[in-house]
Amino acid sequence: MDLYARDVRRSLERYYPQSDVAVLQPDGPVPRGKFRRRIRILLDRYVVLPRSVRDSRRSVVHILDQTYAHLTRAARPARVVITCHDCIPLEKPRLSIGWFLFRLVAVHQLRRADRVIAISQATKNELVRRLGVDSERVRVAPYGLDPCFLEARWQGPRPTLRILHVGTNADYKRMPLVVKTAVRLASRRQQVELWKVGESLGADVQKALDGVGGLLRNFGRVPHEQLPAILADASVLLFPSATEGFGRPVAEALAVGLPVVASDVESLRETTGGNAVHVGGADPEAFARAIESLIDTPERADLLSHRGRTWARKYRWDTHAATLRDVYAELATEDR
Repeated sequence: MDLYARDVRRSLERYYPQSDVAVLQPDGPVPRGKFRRRIRILLDRYVVLPRSVRDSRRSVVHILDQTYAHLTRAARPARVVITCHDCIPLEKPRLSIGWFLFRLVAVHQLRRADRVIAISQATKNELVRRLGVDSERVRVAPYGLDPCFLEARWQGPRPTLRILHVGTNADYKRMPLVVKTAVRLASRRQQVELWKVGESLGADVQKALDGVGGLLRNFGRVPHEQLPAILADASVLLFPSATEGFGRPVAEALAVGLPVVASDVESLRETTGGNAVHVGGADPEAFARAIESLIDTPERADLLSHRGRTWARKYRWDTHAATLRDVYAELATEDR
């Protein structure tokens, strides 16, 4: 969530420069090496940051990620705000320390927080329905988008079908579904490429595509400012997640004007405002047909592109910052 922390800090500094806001983050670069990096993360999370929060003595403390909800104890007696980006850890039990701590600590502290910022109405609904968080304490504030996404513009249909996915390869992203969809399309169309931004796909995926004449292109983790150009040069964003809190890559694709084919889940329908093709279930053939129907009907793709860009203009960091400012002011003057 480093990107969110950066955007919140920039927004508050830009739109409310008179505000007395301090951002507490661990100092220094994360060391190389998986083991050393893991130790550093644990020390930062459970030693350095709790001490910094206790020493800050602020009247309002905003925890920018629900997985750091354990900081609530260190923050008291300050009023506490927690941003909840999603409830994905509730979907499936995992044998991991992170999942166990989320269930043990984060859920409890989300219920106790003075305010919770939900990045979508769908996330708020989950917080209220599944965790029992008081609805009156939850404010919905979607992410904003960097202006560079609205400045870029989709280049339109190309002879090569470039299917783009942006994000991690976590289970809920359903990457096998992405790959199977691309393989099906490559088996019956010429010039099909699967583009991957973020966590790369392996040699097994390349082999599967090679067998049907397709191509895999891994971009890796690209700087955020380079992403609009990749979106503009793709044919379609394929985003079949089983669950999401918001789906930031979807909003960014809409802003550029890139047509989106996404799963039919509450949060993604909210993010797109209906300006995308939503497919229910997890059948790769259904997603393949949805992509073909879209790219074989250029006027429909153009219409979605135009409507998507218009819709995405609502995602503004100044609006997000205004919500945060109002919540901070409310808590600073509220009697316990």
